[in-house]
Amino acid sequence: MKIIVFGAGPMTGEPAYAVMAPGARTWQIAATVAGALARTHPDQGQVVVCGLEPHARTTSPAGIEFRAGGSPLRMVAADGRDPVTGCLVQYHPFDYETYSRLPETGHPALDGDLGAVIGCASAQPCATAAAFAAARRVPLWIDVFGDPLAEVQTKAQLEPEKAHDNDMRSTHVWKLMLPALLQGDRFSALSSRQRQALIGQLGCAGRLNRHTTGCDLVSVLPFGLLPCDAPEMPPPTGTRRSQVTIMWCGSFNTWMDVDTLVEGLIQAFRAEERLRLLVVGGRIPGYNETSYERFSTAIENAGLSARVRLNDWVPLAELQRLYATCDAGLSIDRPSYEAYLGSRTRLVHFLAAGKPVISTVCTELSEDLAARGFLLPFRVGDAEDLSRVLVETVGRASDLPDLGRCGRDFVLQQYNTETLGTPLASWLANPTFAPDKQPDGTHLPDNPLIAYWTKALSVLP
Repeated sequence: MKIIVFGAGPMTGEPAYAVMAPGARTWQIAATVAGALARTHPDQGQVVVCGLEPHARTTSPAGIEFRAGGSPLRMVAADGRDPVTGCLVQYHPFDYETYSRLPETGHPALDGDLGAVIGCASAQPCATAAAFAAARRVPLWIDVFGDPLAEVQTKAQLEPEKAHDNDMRSTHVWKLMLPALLQGDRFSALSSRQRQALIGQLGCAGRLNRHTTGCDLVSVLPFGLLPCDAPEMPPPTGTRRSQVTIMWCGSFNTWMDVDTLVEGLIQAFRAEERLRLLVVGGRIPGYNETSYERFSTAIENAGLSARVRLNDWVPLAELQRLYATCDAGLSIDRPSYEAYLGSRTRLVHFLAAGKPVISTVCTELSEDLAARGFLLPFRVGDAEDLSRVLVETVGRASDLPDLGRCGRDFVLQQYNTETLGTPLASWLANPTFAPDKQPDGTHLPDNPLIAYWTKALSVLP
């Protein structure tokens, strides 16, 4: 049986490339599918991943390759070590124009006996998956990786001067999200909070109807790790280090609080000479480059450039090496619905590398980790409190490795892909259409809301 996954890339299984959260989520979903097929269709299962990748650029400012679409087929094992015997993942990267037209143009890798289609990572892959599943009449699972409308709202807050652009962006995201809500047969959300929001969105779309009564349409599928996501930890040295390095890893996204971060760092640097900051990641080309630019400019203007190392994006293999050079991670949110509904994949990655995390506590994931003592929390929007935690972290540097090892053990046990992927894997054992559909996968003709939204899609700008 062949399962088609529409997601984003690069995936974590490609260590030569810089990987963002959508690619890591796609890798998680692909590995879950591969594991399920290995159990139900040994030596016969096939996973084909169609990855949406940037095509307007070939390199980041740091020279790291962002592969353009249309490159040759890549074969990668399910988690980089081929633990899923007999089931490899085919990965095909595409540029935006080719990707969005796959339902109508097709691709040789998408032919054959299809068991199900999965859409994940972001709104466009979910919309493409919905169109493809509708055309091929196969069951569809939609994984909504954080609320896309809430994410658009954080970008609007960041760019208040672009009112028209923000309004059009919200309309565009809804136009992508709506077909997935209408076509999906089962759904998953990143948190239990987002599950509730997604149920409400399904109700507005007409999917909470008399036919789906008693059907649990939405599962919670938190971000999970694979063995290759946890780099080996070096043995403790037992020596006191003259410098303590805090690491920012990942994008400077629209949800982060640049002003509080800068002011907190300035205060902490003044109070603690041993403190250093390593930044790996940064701008999101074509989406949000202003936050990183504001941060780097502020650091330079404050005269702190010698104590802040800016690495920009690096390949995954290099990133895992850099984890070992740091003592703790750092994450910062400002209040938003995106944070309330979503998650922070960087928290799990820091802990998997054995690094406790200095962080605001806004997401469901951060609440869980803070309650267990693996986060070093500070108050949202409070630069003085951030400075306090940074200085205290330097003072307790000798305790951090033990705390990090405990955090690592916890996330590898509780936030691993195999455990978290159970709802999707169970559905894949027998993919079926939702109860409000006919045997051929089309909707029953008696739902006025679905009829209304289907017509509205044809006139939305």
